[in-house]
Amino acid sequence: MLFRSYVKLFDEQTNTRVTVILDTSRSMQFSGGTGMTKLDFGRFLAASICHLALKQNDATGLATFDGEVRSYVPPRSMANHFRHILEALARATPGPDTHVGQVLTALAGRIPRRGMVVLVSDLLDDPASIATGLALLKSRRHDLLVFHVVDPSERDFPWTKVTRFKDIEGEGRVVTNARTVRTAYLERFEAFLAGIRAACLERSIGYELATTDQPWAEMLSGYLARRARQ
Repeated sequence: MLFRSYVKLFDEQTNTRVTVILDTSRSMQFSGGTGMTKLDFGRFLAASICHLALKQNDATGLATFDGEVRSYVPPRSMANHFRHILEALARATPGPDTHVGQVLTALAGRIPRRGMVVLVSDLLDDPASIATGLALLKSRRHDLLVFHVVDPSERDFPWTKVTRFKDIEGEGRVVTNARTVRTAYLERFEAFLAGIRAACLERSIGYELATTDQPWAEMLSGYLARRARQ
């Protein structure tokens, strides 16, 4: 079983309050050919984290968002609470453009007690705004984890011919020779990843790049194993 080896996610804490925040904006609907959208990957990951936390008798909750908070299941540790979380995940549908930083700021006021906050998102928003939202949660002494969900085609840019590209957050479209823009795109995307990672590390926030071509269970168990060693 996936979590058999993990008795406690945080050995130093008991009765932890865990809140998983899942991005359900339209960009999370993207799939570059792996057969799984970023949103579906995020759903499985969020459900697994919640299941693990509840098995540890931790009060566990869930929030979903796009441009604003769309659903909020307050942390509970009751036996039937996982069903409410699964129902919220099943109802989650891709919404408008995302505003990660604004949502994190709004949720900071709804998560008053210190606990663990896990963000599952592709983070396609202004990095400075995201950093501000994370910093606010960190200032309230929450233990933060960020699972950065990325489709492998976003990182590898496999297209080589004249292609029509659509903005996965907005309405823009452009037709271009993919080969001529590949180098510039890859440089900017790697800079984006590095910026998000640095913003987390500077604030002692856990960060994990989660690509949708890897089994979500293996990715999560690998992360937990590394965290346990640390």
